[in-house]
Amino acid sequence: MMNFVEKSSRYVMRTYARQPITFVKGRECTLTDSTGKQYLDLLSGIAVNVLGYGHPKLASVCRKMAKSVWHTSNLFEIEGQIALAEKIAKNTLDGKTFFCNSGAEANEAALKLAVKRGKTIAPEKDEVISMINSFHGRTLGALNLTGQEKYRKDFPSLGNIRYVPFNDIKALEAAVNSRTAAVFLEVIQGEGGINPVTADYYSAVRALTKKHNALMIIDEVQTGVGRTGTMFGYQHQSEMPDVITAAKGLANGIPIGFMHAAPHAADVLTPGTHASTFGGNPFVTAVANTVFDIVSDKAFLKSVQDKGALFAKELSALSSSFSFIKEVRGRGLMIGVELSVSADNVKTKCLEQGLIVNSIHDSVIRLIPPLIISERDIERAISIFKTVFRSL
Repeated sequence: MMNFVEKSSRYVMRTYARQPITFVKGRECTLTDSTGKQYLDLLSGIAVNVLGYGHPKLASVCRKMAKSVWHTSNLFEIEGQIALAEKIAKNTLDGKTFFCNSGAEANEAALKLAVKRGKTIAPEKDEVISMINSFHGRTLGALNLTGQEKYRKDFPSLGNIRYVPFNDIKALEAAVNSRTAAVFLEVIQGEGGINPVTADYYSAVRALTKKHNALMIIDEVQTGVGRTGTMFGYQHQSEMPDVITAAKGLANGIPIGFMHAAPHAADVLTPGTHASTFGGNPFVTAVANTVFDIVSDKAFLKSVQDKGALFAKELSALSSSFSFIKEVRGRGLMIGVELSVSADNVKTKCLEQGLIVNSIHDSVIRLIPPLIISERDIERAISIFKTVFRSL
């Protein structure tokens, strides 16, 4: 008889390098596997479980919705969807929202909106600028937006997307012109290595897109929903974009994504030009409304800022004892620790010690814990890091 790892290898496509671990229970920031071993989770399902595991308010709304209408399609009005769209509008660009199921889908929608709008201005206005080392998803359009050749090389090119170095204003100025329909930007490159945008670069993107009547589109898939200490990451800057996309933490693990466009771009996509069968259904929007209400609270967001600052301070302090720590960077509870030793090895050793982290490019440890992480959990994580670092 095959065990679960053998069955997975036999029946599940190997699109992920999976760990031979199955989790059976979760509470707050702690996961328990099938052997009873406990882990402190600093990955939160890849920035998804912002309220951790077993949150009572989410459990309550799920129980309620289990007895109600789960899905009707977008051929009909959905009360929870309307309520969520209003909250997004009032907390961001005061425009309109398209709902889907993931960050990649949200970016696909934004790409279509940008190109369609551009062509209404001029037939040749269909070019899109994206950043080197960016990540916007793995579906074909989102993959084309992703500024990492290793992901794109085996798949068709759309041909209208150009890539410029992140935070390089001169390169950006050379790329944006009258044919530019949009510039896609992450305020912190997550998959790229936790690379924050500079204020000057953000302002340059805004100025150039305005100058050339192009859209500034901010991918908030990782930085959104409180991750950086504001509801959305762009809100640390002084200027607003035209479009934002988000997903990940919005329903704490139940699939949902969205694209929100400011009023001047909100009516570009019309019936028949884009759609999603499951997007924004009654069940997921009931959960998402609950998450949004909890996370958007000012005191909650302040706690994310405070805990992020504490975590970064404690990690930076380790550099005096471990010279291979090159830099600690990020914002809020989206933190990268750049190392001169193998980050993949550190990740493996952390897992052995009951600490779940992520590594990027074998050089950066990415920390994206549940936003409810406690100071006690942070101290526990620091203790495990010390143990792991001493073993290197």
